[in-house]
Amino acid sequence: MKLKFISLGHRCHISSILSLNKLRNEAYPFDNIIYSIEGIIDCFKNNFINFFPKNIICEYVFVGTDHPESDSNGNRKLFRGKYGSFTHHDLNNDMVIESFKNRINRLKEYLSNTNDEVIFLRTAMDDEEINLLNELINTIQIIYPELKFKIFLIYDNKNIPEIILKYNDYAYIVNSIMITLDQNSNTNSNSYNYLFKYFKNINNLDDIKINDEFVNSNLIFKNDDYKGYAILDGIFPYDKNN
Repeated sequence: MKLKFISLGHRCHISSILSLNKLRNEAYPFDNIIYSIEGIIDCFKNNFINFFPKNIICEYVFVGTDHPESDSNGNRKLFRGKYGSFTHHDLNNDMVIESFKNRINRLKEYLSNTNDEVIFLRTAMDDEEINLLNELINTIQIIYPELKFKIFLIYDNKNIPEIILKYNDYAYIVNSIMITLDQNSNTNSNSYNYLFKYFKNINNLDDIKINDEFVNSNLIFKNDDYKGYAILDGIFPYDKNN
């Protein structure tokens, strides 16, 4: 039995940090996209039928010509669906769609058959995501009843202490700082350093010894005001009608 770390989004930084810490060997569907926690729950509940946008529509967001994924005019492709957006991948490319289908099947097969223990990691996009944490836990338990797992929901706020609190027997609430603020830069290897230093001493789920409980804390967990390019341009990262 080994311990496996899997990203549940909400964007690419967690999967990048997992790779930098040699904790990621396979690609899974939520690694490098922007995806809501509602969408994660829906994918598990409904066999990923709503993972892609219903209609593949390419929009453009100005990011500047220095951005590695921009065109000559400084625009970057954006594909939005009901629950998320794809910025690193061209969904008009059939090979990209097939690659995502392979990632989905890899994740479903792994979670259905593994004897490993799993830590799911998710950075909170919306401050209120914590209100859906129990639904996410219950959904995973129903779909994968034999799976041994924990969830770490990560907030990023420089104005409160870096901390890990126990939410319940299956989840932990974290405040850990992401260093990278410039989207033109690669993910800083020291991002979420507080959390990943803790993980260095974790070999199995029983090694997680966090007794301070979220319910007893007076901290208000919310993210700093960092926003991605699409939001800065007035484009919400989801298209609820697609």
